[in-house]
Amino acid sequence: MTLPEEGFNTLFNGRDFSGLRLLLGSGCRPRPEGCGATDPGTTFKIEKGAIHISGRPDGYMYTEEKCLNFTLRLDLHYVPYAGMETESGDHSNTGIFLFVNEHEVWPKSLEVQGVYPLALSILPIDTDATFTTDAHVRRTAMRPLGDWNSLETVSKGGEVRVSLNGELVTTVTEHEFRESGHIGFQSEGAEVYLRNLRIQEQEAR
Repeated sequence: MTLPEEGFNTLFNGRDFSGLRLLLGSGCRPRPEGCGATDPGTTFKIEKGAIHISGRPDGYMYTEEKCLNFTLRLDLHYVPYAGMETESGDHSNTGIFLFVNEHEVWPKSLEVQGVYPLALSILPIDTDATFTTDAHVRRTAMRPLGDWNSLETVSKGGEVRVSLNGELVTTVTEHEFRESGHIGFQSEGAEVYLRNLRIQEQEAR
């Protein structure tokens, strides 16, 4: 179910990919110049109001609109591996790309890591950033595999703060991005679900 939240705009309506675009194919740029596919295929599917990401092939779904200062909220569900003995052995993976302006797999951006159990650290792609991640908070805030986790990313005034289930995990104090960009949601080798994608744009102060 996609739940509205006061003051937020829904990015995914729970029924189709309206307002979202896709780029699939390892190392690809969009067609016709590149080899990238722009239809969801079997990589991104809608199941019971949530987005199922198969993880294959590599690629991402991204917002049609661009933004710079915003609060992004969503729910993330990791799918346990068949036969997995311990949660520490799980490497479910996804990510959130921030400030994307040139599309390719993978785009220049700040990536909020989604790989389990190292989620919410930052991977700067073709750029640099200064950030801190509190591993203890992440470990205690992360819910067991199979449960939904709530993620919040706040970009404002040149800083980025990422929270997990209401607890601040990562703070980016310096990055180069000063213009609005697309937000991307990654497919990379593992099965995950997303739901309740919503955003509130803000004024920089």
